[in-house]
Amino acid sequence: PKLILDTLTPVLPNTIFFIFILLLEDKSYGNSGVKMSKRFKIIDIGHKGFSLDRALTELEIQVSESIYQGEVRVIKVIHGHGTGALQTSVREWCQNQEGRFQAVVNGEDYDLFNHDSANMRAECGSPYDPDLGKKNSAITYIWFW
Repeated sequence: PKLILDTLTPVLPNTIFFIFILLLEDKSYGNSGVKMSKRFKIIDIGHKGFSLDRALTELEIQVSESIYQGEVRVIKVIHGHGTGALQTSVREWCQNQEGRFQAVVNGEDYDLFNHDSANMRAECGSPYDPDLGKKNSAITYIWFW
């Protein structure tokens, strides 16, 4: 064991640094374009300057395409804080889709103590998400059947 430790000690910091960089490249930070998981998709309809109707249309298109293609299991919808009109509309739209989704989780409830959040994350392979446990009301998660 001492021989192995003596041999690895000079390269260990470089190896750890390299692994850390690889892990960082595998995560998604906002709209970086790096995929988090094939089953976890992020759409931002709150920072594009869309009208309310256009934002909801974009949401419907993304949800329908994801369901049809079958690979995505969860969509993280970024609607932003703003006046709260888009947040309210997105969440009402989700409620009006009764039976279409397995669950809808508001950002304020998105943590590992929430049953739907925990199960949703497990199904997606627990992707990295900086909003986990942050009580972020600017997002809503939609979990497909």
